[in-house]
Amino acid sequence: PIDGPVTADPARGHMLVASNIPDGPSYTNGLFLITREGWQEFFPIFDDDNWEYGKPSYNRAIAGEVVFAAGPPGNKDIYRLQMFTGELYNLTNSASVDENDPCFSPDGQEIVYTADALVDPYGYKEVWVMARDGSGRFTLMSDYIDTGGGVFVYHNYETPTWGANNLVGTQWGTIAFSVSPLTEATFSIAVCSRDLQDVFWRLTPYAGEDDFVPTIHPSSTVGTGTIVYSKRMEIFPGTFETDMYNLTSQNIEGPGASVAEWALSGADFSTYQELYPAFSRDGARLSFVSSDGATDEVYGAVYSRNLTVADSLSSIEQWTSSQSGDVYVGPSIVGY
Repeated sequence: PIDGPVTADPARGHMLVASNIPDGPSYTNGLFLITREGWQEFFPIFDDDNWEYGKPSYNRAIAGEVVFAAGPPGNKDIYRLQMFTGELYNLTNSASVDENDPCFSPDGQEIVYTADALVDPYGYKEVWVMARDGSGRFTLMSDYIDTGGGVFVYHNYETPTWGANNLVGTQWGTIAFSVSPLTEATFSIAVCSRDLQDVFWRLTPYAGEDDFVPTIHPSSTVGTGTIVYSKRMEIFPGTFETDMYNLTSQNIEGPGASVAEWALSGADFSTYQELYPAFSRDGARLSFVSSDGATDEVYGAVYSRNLTVADSLSSIEQWTSSQSGDVYVGPSIVGY
């Protein structure tokens, strides 16, 4: 259980992040709750050095509650943890399915996540939704869907996130994710509605670039949606760079639909790769990981939303770092 600043001053900024830290031949893995000042609480949770942890999600409606993926590589389950009491529940408990990337709905009552499609010969993942107690599971985006005119194509989905406002659909907010069809080699950003199964709107192109790990700005509306994500592109033959981008969408479903994207201003870390962007509850801050393969650094920054030009970061602060390679997964600011 937590025993530190988060209980003494709940309005103070904290960050939740998963770690997979190399330690000789094995790993020391778990969840960290940290502050800018260096305080941290570590939740190892399982006494198994060979397990890995995926991107965690904090429940904005229930203080101290988080969900995360953990388990042997290729066979993770989704768990719910109450950090104040230490209560832990396995929500999926599947013996042969890899589940990952859980994210709470804005009201904290449901969870969206990815899971292996068991009948998919390509090993792709689907998007699933369940209640916060693990009940009522259903497939939101299946691996084999009609792309128009009765043409079915296999699709692979990653890192869903759930925004409160309806950029598409009519209720329960908007879910954004990365998607790649079998006919393409790269991922793009797409959105769907909780109330429409196997229907999504693609916002960035497939060709030539990988767009992944989206996060939806809390103030997004149908007319002015903002999504930040990581974009991996080849800048020279055989040399790739991953930077953060923001897109602004307008009327995705209707007449006059448009999407514009820009490289996020103030986020150029030279040879480092910028990964796992995530907005704070009020959208005023953004957290992310910066990595060069040898050093991982976790940052928080003030976010400025501009709508007609590139959004920007300022007051960038390093919260923690590791010299152990690619370590940190999915940091998110809580307490703001």
